[in-house]
Amino acid sequence: MSMQSGKTIGVLLCWVTGLAGIVDADDSRWVEPYHQYRIPVEVMVEQSGWSVLSITEEEISSAIGRLEEYAFEPIFFAYNQLKMVEVDASGKLLRGSLRGGFCLVTDGRELAHQDPTQAIATVKNAYYLVRFLSEGGRFPPTVGYEQVFPVGEPPRNHAYMSSYVPRLLPKKRMRHECLLRSDGNDLQLSANDHLVGAREISVRRSRIALVADFKEAGRKRLVLYYQPSGAHYLKIPTLRRPTLPLHRATQVTVGAAEKRLGKTRYALRSNKAFDAWFADTTVKLTPATPVPGQHCASIQISTAANEAQSFQLILSPKSNFSFERVEVSVLRSMAHEIAAARMEVRAVEYVPVTRKARINQVAFFGRIGDPLIPVTPRTVTREDGNLAFWLTLRTPAGTPSGSYHGEVAMIAADGASMRLPLVVEVYDFELPEYSSFRTHMGGQYFSKNSGNAALKPIRSYHGVNRKVDLKRLARKYYDFMAREKFYPKNVALFVEVGMKWQPPPQGYGVDAPGNFFRLYDWEFEEFNETLSHFIDDLKVNSVCLTHTNPSVSHIFKHLPGDPRKSWNMDPGHVTMGWQTFRKMTQVTYDKKPGDPWLDTSVQVTRRQWDRLVLDYYREMGRNLDSHGWVDKFYVFIDETAGTDKILHLIRLLKSDPVTAKLRIAHCLQGFESLRHQDNGVYAFKDLITHVPQIDENYYRWEDYFWDDYEVPRERERLWSYAAYSSRLGINVPGMTNREVGLEVFHLGGSGYVIWDTLLWHHPYGQPDDPHNPWQEPYARLANGALCYFYPPLRQGFPDGPDFTITPSLRVMTYRESVDDYEYARLLEDLIAVGRRQGADVAAGEEVLGDIARMFPGSVEWTLNDAWYLELRDRMARAIVDLKRLVSAR
Repeated sequence: MSMQSGKTIGVLLCWVTGLAGIVDADDSRWVEPYHQYRIPVEVMVEQSGWSVLSITEEEISSAIGRLEEYAFEPIFFAYNQLKMVEVDASGKLLRGSLRGGFCLVTDGRELAHQDPTQAIATVKNAYYLVRFLSEGGRFPPTVGYEQVFPVGEPPRNHAYMSSYVPRLLPKKRMRHECLLRSDGNDLQLSANDHLVGAREISVRRSRIALVADFKEAGRKRLVLYYQPSGAHYLKIPTLRRPTLPLHRATQVTVGAAEKRLGKTRYALRSNKAFDAWFADTTVKLTPATPVPGQHCASIQISTAANEAQSFQLILSPKSNFSFERVEVSVLRSMAHEIAAARMEVRAVEYVPVTRKARINQVAFFGRIGDPLIPVTPRTVTREDGNLAFWLTLRTPAGTPSGSYHGEVAMIAADGASMRLPLVVEVYDFELPEYSSFRTHMGGQYFSKNSGNAALKPIRSYHGVNRKVDLKRLARKYYDFMAREKFYPKNVALFVEVGMKWQPPPQGYGVDAPGNFFRLYDWEFEEFNETLSHFIDDLKVNSVCLTHTNPSVSHIFKHLPGDPRKSWNMDPGHVTMGWQTFRKMTQVTYDKKPGDPWLDTSVQVTRRQWDRLVLDYYREMGRNLDSHGWVDKFYVFIDETAGTDKILHLIRLLKSDPVTAKLRIAHCLQGFESLRHQDNGVYAFKDLITHVPQIDENYYRWEDYFWDDYEVPRERERLWSYAAYSSRLGINVPGMTNREVGLEVFHLGGSGYVIWDTLLWHHPYGQPDDPHNPWQEPYARLANGALCYFYPPLRQGFPDGPDFTITPSLRVMTYRESVDDYEYARLLEDLIAVGRRQGADVAAGEEVLGDIARMFPGSVEWTLNDAWYLELRDRMARAIVDLKRLVSAR
């Protein structure tokens, strides 16, 4: 125990419960389950009223960080997620609330000039609160301090830190505020046509301190409950005071932090060779992750019918032993059973994390679990650390509800085997045949270069050089992705549709009666067989028919020619097999200098182009519609700016009853597709599904957008996409990989896009990048962002075809995120049915409403996996209750 400035850092043993910093899920004295950490504190209060507590963000972050294998960044401290309570000597909560928390104190001196653009002198590392008035949907005056790029990376030219302010503010006349931390240079605000009410800009220096209002003086025992959340922006305390309290508590003693694990991990059994324990998929593992202190007699998981549910089992070696295999028994409940073959087992392998990506929620460096590999015999040593397994139970549709019992056996030599009881609760409902959540995860770079032609594409890592092997490789990946609801961009990417064409008989660029392209001899046999396999059998719900962007949307790319002698390694926005294997004629209108493919495209009149586009998509649409597939397809409009040409394409497709059935999914990076008006009407609002970027550094959707821009508030009208995000990373808390399904639900949407997840030859690494994620998974986007799968070899390239697929556990976690979304949708739909029937649905509404608690702000989500898993179970039980309620009426 050491003393620093009158403060004691130590462990308070007399009144704090828990072992080794871990608290059982049923501890009744954990009064704030939403907060996963708590820290005991003792202080001496000299007199009643408000006092300052000399405890900093750094100390709290450091205290909870001692329970983790990663470190929290104190600059991103979640001030409003800290609560204080007062307890007695036994740790029991005292009656009456304790007011307090981190407080923002704003100086009375106004720093803003009459001209708000005039530079304001600042002090390095000091905080400044900017307040302003805005209306009409403008940009904020602090827009120049958005945290889009990391410090030191152009075009960022400052090191200010900022709280989150939406780029596009509400139309409603409102006051807003932004907290800045200075880099020591002058503060320069914007005040131009993007800003309304510039005269009401206020800038004042501010301080943040922990304060509490004590009813009486004396020694106080406090518990600080704290919950970290997303980390990319400063947080602004909601508690405000004009000045700091005059009194300061003394003899401040800070105890060791505790963490409430809930059912996220627990010890199972031990023998002379190893300790066996359970971890949910929200738990990230390293070779050194410690055995949890809390125990459970059996492995306990829950699932709906027609759901795949994963979990982890870990063997922490106490001595060297020879591991042989994992065996799983049949699961039985009365007369019902789930076959042992429905359980799949893979081993968790570790990869190194050596660098920070652009966005880092926590700091972690070292080896961490990510690849899932086959289970094979091995000698395990204490130096190896944890031997971890990833198990997935695929509960068939129609499985009756109940408690199913079986066991998982860890078979080892020399009497070190262990049998672990397994209990599976199957809820009394099942997930739908087709998910209501759309997904686009790429998988387009098997034979496509990444911008650097010197780097070998994905197929080379598999030793594939023949067309038949390329198609086999892609199909094998797409099969795996489909099963995990991690749907690829296009399951038929290398499938060729039979089609011939003739040019306009009177020539290109000539408007004359009948002078149009002719498309004929269509043949869909292989295409339809592929779609039947993926859509009818594997239940894929989203397939990209065409990929374009506003810059190239006036270029039609689907007139195939003769087979190519060598495959096209740079086919642009590839969605059809002929773009890789055939020579192509590209057709455009209104060609201008600087256009893509200026020298290789054919220019026609717009009437000729329109007819060609409609003839092509009509035939594709008729074929899809005849098989009941058209609702699974979409046209994907990627980033870049512009409205005229892309709006023309969209309106053209919506003008025909056949092609109008195709969904148009439009990425929202700028705001053109949201704000563009024709004759005072928002032009895109009834035509597209918005797909806003929701990276922490570039968040482009707010709830008021629905009403401000007259977007129909329908889930099918909103997806989202990520590019630079900690959600994609390896070295993040498991909740960060898991939360996205419920985040999209919370936004009001129904889909999620990552531009690609399988790109080992990417250009986003360091100069010494080996371009093999086994050795270095880093990319600027996130560690592991472009390696949701791993190559067959950990170094080099195979001599011949190798079709081994090694997924990341993040693929499986994503599937669970999709199923979490499905729980929420089922509950939402049942509540709607109950309301129509006049039933009491308040209990279900309360559970559904708690989803919003996960997201304290637009770019934040809770990291409390114990609370999250309890919410999932509450959703399941609410579904069961409401299902019975509405069925009985």
